[in-house]
Amino acid sequence: MPIEIAAHAGFCMGVRRAVEAAMDVARTGTPSCTLGELIHNPQVVEMLREQGVPPVSSSGEAQGRQVLIRSHGVSRAVIDELADQGCGVVDLTCPFVDKLHRIVRDEAGEDCPVVLVGEKEHPEVKGTAGWASGTVYVVATPEEAEQLPDMPRALAVAQTTYPPERWKAVTEVLRRKVGELKERCTICNATEIRQREAKELAARSDAMIVVGGRNSANTQKLYAACKALCPRTILVECAAEIPPAFANNYSEFIGITAGASTPDGSLKEVVTRMTDIENKDFMAEVEATLVKIRAGQTVTGTVVQVTEDEVCVNIGYKADGLIKRSELTQEDVKLGDEIEVEVVKVNDGEGNVLLSQRNIVNRKAWEALMAKYDAGEYVDGVGKEAVKGGLIADVDGVRAFVPASQLSQRYVEKIADFVGKDMKLKII
Repeated sequence: MPIEIAAHAGFCMGVRRAVEAAMDVARTGTPSCTLGELIHNPQVVEMLREQGVPPVSSSGEAQGRQVLIRSHGVSRAVIDELADQGCGVVDLTCPFVDKLHRIVRDEAGEDCPVVLVGEKEHPEVKGTAGWASGTVYVVATPEEAEQLPDMPRALAVAQTTYPPERWKAVTEVLRRKVGELKERCTICNATEIRQREAKELAARSDAMIVVGGRNSANTQKLYAACKALCPRTILVECAAEIPPAFANNYSEFIGITAGASTPDGSLKEVVTRMTDIENKDFMAEVEATLVKIRAGQTVTGTVVQVTEDEVCVNIGYKADGLIKRSELTQEDVKLGDEIEVEVVKVNDGEGNVLLSQRNIVNRKAWEALMAKYDAGEYVDGVGKEAVKGGLIADVDGVRAFVPASQLSQRYVEKIADFVGKDMKLKII
């Protein structure tokens, strides 16, 4: 029975970050709770409850405890309420949701209403609406957008997990109803990639299994998209829910994907259940496919998310890696690019793998300089700054010092005259 698992199934970056941080809080023993369920997955919520971090439904219930803000985020008013209750706050809002909040806060106003495209009752949508200073309209379909009043200007943003094709359909309607429409597509890249992969897999599968919490909007949308292309699609929260006769035809091709709130363990449990039919040890196979990494190692990965501050790269490890913009040497990096990176830290304390491109460039430049030094060859440099006793020069990106006595065969009166000049140098 051929089985294929979607590459981006399971926890997204924002959810993994929130769950791992919550587990760290649980280990400290500090009286804590989550405002609402941390993620839309009953198994994870129950696990945290058992470890002393239960969900509460209001800031009043949280009094005296440290409060974890879930990845969906909350409104500005809720943050103020928690402060009034004397609660410490650990903000685990997804970076993509936080960006959405900032856009609504900074770009809307009394003269510029917000059209928030998403599910009205979703926690992320409710929290986002609370960051607007003016009118907020929430629409989930093109038909609902048609019912909006005509407006001279408006800001359009999207729930981060909203289907991209539905966003396009809604904004087409808004362009006719709003004179000056500011469109900010705030859909998370990971959501778009996950849905596209799931559709491609469903289109060529005989049967499809979607793993995730039934109360997760992200998982429900994934399920609907797969079922439209593969009628024999089922949604399960755990392996025990798979019907006994679901896979009784050994020649069928079965696809498996999972929502962004689905833990690795739940996904592996489902796949193991399916592969056990063929007496395979899936867990060993999965672990064998994961690369082993260490600090200082150079690896090649694929860009899967791009934000203003950092880039997320799939390097084949159990967690994706993050590169800060300051550590990038490619300014035009985009989704799908394969890039060479160096592992700076396997775990930064929050479960993230930290990467760098700049370290690789610097190391290669240094190695090239050392090769020229060993061969007695000259190097090209540019004067950068006059300092006490000599000149700072740039040699292929490496900072070098040229003593004043080595700048010329004659006495140099003004070292500053060499700033900006190209020079042929020899490493001594």
